[in-house]
Amino acid sequence: MAVTDHDDDVRRLARVLSEISHTLESSDDRARRVVRALSLAREIVPARRAALLEVQQAATLYVSPDCDPAGRDALEAKLVSLHRLVEGGDAIGRSSETRPALSLPVMGLDEVIGVIRVEPGDEDAAYDARHLRLLSVIAAQLGAYLAMVRLRERDSARLREIEAAHGFQQLVAGVVGHDLRNPLAVITAVASSMLGSTSDEKQTRNLERALRNAEHASRLINDLVDVTESRVTGAIRVHLEDVDLRALVEQAVEDLRQAHGSRTIDLHVETASALRGQFDAMRISQIIYNLVNNALTHGEPSLPVAVHLYEDADETVISVRNWGAPIPESQLATIFDPFKQGASSRSRHTRGLGLGLYIVDQIVKGHGGRVTVSSDADTGTVFRVRLRRLVAIAHVPTTVAHRARVIMVVDDDDDVRLGLSELLAKRGYEVTTAANGRDALDQMRAGVRPHLILLDYSMPVMTGEELCEQLARDPALAPIPIVIVSADTAAAIKLARARGLEVLTKPVRVDQLLAAVESIH
Repeated sequence: MAVTDHDDDVRRLARVLSEISHTLESSDDRARRVVRALSLAREIVPARRAALLEVQQAATLYVSPDCDPAGRDALEAKLVSLHRLVEGGDAIGRSSETRPALSLPVMGLDEVIGVIRVEPGDEDAAYDARHLRLLSVIAAQLGAYLAMVRLRERDSARLREIEAAHGFQQLVAGVVGHDLRNPLAVITAVASSMLGSTSDEKQTRNLERALRNAEHASRLINDLVDVTESRVTGAIRVHLEDVDLRALVEQAVEDLRQAHGSRTIDLHVETASALRGQFDAMRISQIIYNLVNNALTHGEPSLPVAVHLYEDADETVISVRNWGAPIPESQLATIFDPFKQGASSRSRHTRGLGLGLYIVDQIVKGHGGRVTVSSDADTGTVFRVRLRRLVAIAHVPTTVAHRARVIMVVDDDDDVRLGLSELLAKRGYEVTTAANGRDALDQMRAGVRPHLILLDYSMPVMTGEELCEQLARDPALAPIPIVIVSADTAAAIKLARARGLEVLTKPVRVDQLLAAVESIH
């Protein structure tokens, strides 16, 4: 072969191999790309037909040019037989047929994933070592491509599984949040109403017990929803506002003392002044409740739980200490993970989901802080929450000009409407009710002018969000204050933030509800 002919041949081979590589750059339309690569292969390894059998859970045959069904079946049977030979470690290469074909294994990352075969036509010269080398390069290109496609398909399948799991988590959170909170809201409202009107000591104790258990169930629901939100979105949301941290901690500890009258909870505050800063008041209270309840559960019952509030440089520290058996060193690293055994296996005599400490960790991170734990026999078990004191906004005390005289309760649950109506009526309020947003809007357009609307979010006919939009468009109705009272926490908070409204989560505590009502001018 002349030098010029050799150079032309080299350029032709390089062009074809480059075009095959370009063809196999994308995983889209895999069959078309593999068949195109086989067609190009026939330009440098002369063949009347090139075929590749990819073997996964089911075999896939690629052929160029294609043939009739009977021919495909015969070709697939031949390649399946060749694949079995490869798997058995037998030699493979030029066949012993009258017109010998070339066959080679197609390798993935570390396994045989198929077989490639080229069959010469009557006019083609016999195959030699050069053809075998060229086919081996093409087989390597196709093997790398098919392995890449498989990895992408596995990643996509895994991503779909994760998305489905997240979707299921959100569904469960929605069911738990809405379908369980509404009954609890009814129980809380009715029990609170009865408690305010009874003088029977035994009935009082029973109603107080019912309210404590309803509040405990509510906390469990909130924990489940918080954990689901954190696992799906990667964080628990916090809403920063100007807060007196000292007053907040004192109130939370006092509430815990009343709830656990037989236990001693000490509070040590190393500052005489208010500790104002930007915090989420509800979430900070949640931190204290979770840490103190954890200490009460796992600490020695005869010894006090100590809550300590102090300043350390530009940080505010809240520590909670209890005495008892130390946490094993092996569990400290996973103490804030509810999906490992460390957080929930510290006591054989307690039951729970082990979510409280995880939620504490997520809330603290949402504030840009950190929480640590130490535990030994000498100093006890101490959880320390360190929070940065962000610059507080100007605090302007609010005063209550007068009580709202007429309150409209808008909720699709009959029992919720009745329970809230009775509770508010006993406090001297006039109450009107509506079963959905459309009902409420029709009443107000007919002349009803409530001083405050307690609004559910999820309702048929017209949702709480749709009602807010309608009221905002009407100059006569837009000024009416609205408090969202809903079990759909995430959606309600989103609506409240968008429109500057207050939001209460079902089942709402009576003191929270009355405080919200009385704060409206």
